[in-house]
Amino acid sequence: NERYVKDTSRKVRDSLGNKMKQGTVIQGPRYGYIKGKGGTLTVNEEVREAVQTIFDLYEQGYGMTAIATKLNKEYDFKNPSIVEAERFKETRGRNIERNVREYWETDMISKILRDKTYIGTLVTHKKEVQGIHGKKVKIIPEEEQHKFENHHEAIITEEQFNRVQDILKQRKESTSLYKKGKHNYIFGGFVRCGDCGASAT
Repeated sequence: NERYVKDTSRKVRDSLGNKMKQGTVIQGPRYGYIKGKGGTLTVNEEVREAVQTIFDLYEQGYGMTAIATKLNKEYDFKNPSIVEAERFKETRGRNIERNVREYWETDMISKILRDKTYIGTLVTHKKEVQGIHGKKVKIIPEEEQHKFENHHEAIITEEQFNRVQDILKQRKESTSLYKKGKHNYIFGGFVRCGDCGASAT
């Protein structure tokens, strides 16, 4: 029985691996897109502007926490959690089991800003599940991942995406240098960075 389960698990992984090599979207669609038959992606016009606004605000100097606050107070964009819950109910005919987050949060902004999906590039085989119970997850090196440029319509330009990645890198480096300074501040442990969530020490 165990041999049968292992063999079945291997066949399923092989099948999914072949689909990822062909540029087929296996999991649910990324925020901002609608998944069609055959694993294709088309822009979800309802939230296209939300993605564009997030990239624009970050490039203008807003941190991730500030962007989340601004979206919650000044805009009426549905966040990824709400969009996924609506998609789940439409396709499955029932409510999603996990809790639906009503407001924009920092981790949502971070994920969107780093996702190449928005420049029309699909990246698959980022992780690999190991074991017949799928409890072990292996992170695949970037050079071994499958990348498909011009896979679908882009929401933002590659130039803007690259500018945002440069800003992300600069802010990360600044945070790292700050941590190495080992300064003691009166608000240590209370004040947190709006981008990475690190606390002042």
